[in-house]
Amino acid sequence: MPHTAFSAPGRFYRGNLHGHTTASDGLLDAKEVCERYRAEGYDFVALTDHFVELFGYPITNARHLDRDDFCTLMGAELHSGSLENGELWHILAVGLPADFTPSKSPHMRPVPGQETGPEIAARARDAGAFVAIAHPEWSAMSLADAQSVQAAMPLKYIIIPARLIRVAAAAAMCWTGCSAPGGASHSAPPTIRISNRWTLSAAG
Repeated sequence: MPHTAFSAPGRFYRGNLHGHTTASDGLLDAKEVCERYRAEGYDFVALTDHFVELFGYPITNARHLDRDDFCTLMGAELHSGSLENGELWHILAVGLPADFTPSKSPHMRPVPGQETGPEIAARARDAGAFVAIAHPEWSAMSLADAQSVQAAMPLKYIIIPARLIRVAAAAAMCWTGCSAPGGASHSAPPTIRISNRWTLSAAG
C-alpha cells in the first residue's frame, strides 16, 4: 500500500541523503556524483563521506555545483565507538558544519577511548545537523543500540528517507507529517537549512 506521505498536498522532490565520493571510499568525485544524480532527475543530494582520520575527516562542500533545479547538502558519516556486536557505529549527519570537531577515529574500526555512537550523534545534533542511523540492517544493529541514540530520528522515518521527503510551497522541506506554511503546526522537529529557500526538518 502506498505510503500516506504521497497523498499529502504539496510538491515532492527526489533526493539522496547518504552517499560517498572520492573524498573517502567512493568511486567518483563530488562533481561527477552531482552531475549523475542531476542527470537522473534528482533535486538534491547529500555528500556524506566517512568522517575518519584515514580520509582526513572530510566534510564535502559542493555548493559550487548547486543549480536552480538542484542543490547539495553538506554532511558526513560519523564513526565512533562500538555496537553491541563489536562493529563500528555509522551515524549519518546532514547539515554538519565544516568546523565540526573530529572524534578519535583513525580508521574504520573501533578503538579504545572513543566517544560512543550516541555521544557523537548528540554532538552532531547540537552542532545543527540532522542525525539518523545509517543502514542499521547492514551493521546488524540491535534494537537496544538503535534505541540508545536519542539524537537520531525514529527508524520508521529513516529507513527510506529519500522517499519520505516533500516540500511544502518550496519554503519548508519536511518529512511526512509536517504542515504546509500557514497550516496547522506540530511539535517543532530538528531543522537544517538546505539553501536560501529550503529547510529540512523531521516529524518525530
